[in-house]
Amino acid sequence: MYGEKNVDGNWILTREDSTPDSERHTERDDLLFASLQVFFQGTQTQLDFEALATQHQIKPEDVFIDLHENYGYICIGTGENPAANEKLTPAQALQRQTSIKQALENEHLPHIAINGKYMGVEENSYFIPFNDKPLSMAKVMQGEIVRKVEKIAHAHQQDSLLICHRGYAAYLYTTGKQKGHVITGKTAVVYPGKEQLPDDCYSLFVNQHEEGGVGFTCGLDFNRIYSCIDEYAAQENSKLQLHYKDYVTQCDNITVTNLARKKLVVLLRGTDGYNLYGINLKNELEGRGLKAVIFGSDANIAKINEEVDADNKNNGPKAGWAWPQVRNEFLERNKKLYEFLLAKADVDVVIYADMNKVASFMEPYVKTAAKYDCEVISHVVNSFVFEPGRSEYIEKLCQRFGAFMGRHLMDFKSAAGQITADRVKTTEMDIAQLHGVPANELTQMLATKLKKNIVAGHYATTFAASMQNDKSEEVKAEDKLRFTGM
Repeated sequence: MYGEKNVDGNWILTREDSTPDSERHTERDDLLFASLQVFFQGTQTQLDFEALATQHQIKPEDVFIDLHENYGYICIGTGENPAANEKLTPAQALQRQTSIKQALENEHLPHIAINGKYMGVEENSYFIPFNDKPLSMAKVMQGEIVRKVEKIAHAHQQDSLLICHRGYAAYLYTTGKQKGHVITGKTAVVYPGKEQLPDDCYSLFVNQHEEGGVGFTCGLDFNRIYSCIDEYAAQENSKLQLHYKDYVTQCDNITVTNLARKKLVVLLRGTDGYNLYGINLKNELEGRGLKAVIFGSDANIAKINEEVDADNKNNGPKAGWAWPQVRNEFLERNKKLYEFLLAKADVDVVIYADMNKVASFMEPYVKTAAKYDCEVISHVVNSFVFEPGRSEYIEKLCQRFGAFMGRHLMDFKSAAGQITADRVKTTEMDIAQLHGVPANELTQMLATKLKKNIVAGHYATTFAASMQNDKSEEVKAEDKLRFTGM
């Protein structure tokens, strides 16, 4: 999740604390990808922001903002950023710059010369763009490209590297007593032109005529220093595990019996907010005496990334896994978890949290629920996004999540999305779809539905004896059930 604010003509970008979004297909969804791909591949080494902006009918600074928020880059200093205890003459600094450039070329790393000024010293650097879109910042820091550039920096007695990925920033020391230490940040300032640069602490892209263009500064929190990359990665992983503590991510210790009762299945959909909504819904349901379980793609991805990190340290079976393997694993894990939860004896409601932007994504879950004779409903979280006249909100949503969100919104609103329908048509069955119902109201509807099924003798549950509904609320819920066809 991103925040953007214009102050005195400069853009202040903030990468807010958030969890990984469901699969982001940036190569398809970002309109700038084809233009930026030549820099990731290293076939072009001069970023002409004005030319790219003209081509895509945007502003030059928007090109860098897209690069900063959706992709990654590393900045390695040259002769002007030596180890803390080293002093170089201008000739030695130039020689080091030439040597670093050669080392980058030997490793086939794309690199773009940029200028800058830090701590009063004007310096040259190489800007190395890369595209590791699905990976977390922690995994990028532990990845191959950082290891390569870190090795080059250390071999050439360079003080440090700046590493950025999808709005996150990290400062990695590569020599001296602080070697390996990491400082991180989540903000950046983008300067549209040279005339708007501060007096110090900035980097500046220059065109083929050596004229300054777009500049930037990344904010770092020097109050928190990690002793190594692994310490930083461990903390980031622990944050994700805490966020998803209510989610089922493993099939271990799940008792499966042939006496499993029918359940209600809730498939959550939406542009954003479905993970938090799912947690709130689970808590509301359990507050009513219902047994609810929740699982989802984002939680499974976070869990698998944790397992990969552990295996990387111990040379375990998932060591070296990248996005293709992670993707296959979370899709398979989703299927297995769902089957286990549907077969579990003491569950009343199963919640699946995901973007689910087209109805076909929900099709396998509807089909499996039918096999277990379970009822399914779809609920669109933050459904106001899809109401007429929401162009201003949608524009802000695209700013927060990147240009690919525009593509997601097109998918949602397409015939395949069925996002505004009251009933979603699948090959297995039609299912009721609700829009923007608060978690407490949806809980009342689900509880009333379960009670009706119990009375009708469809199945029994320990919830029947403990259920104490407010009669007026139950009447309202029954009215909504009739209206939605549940």
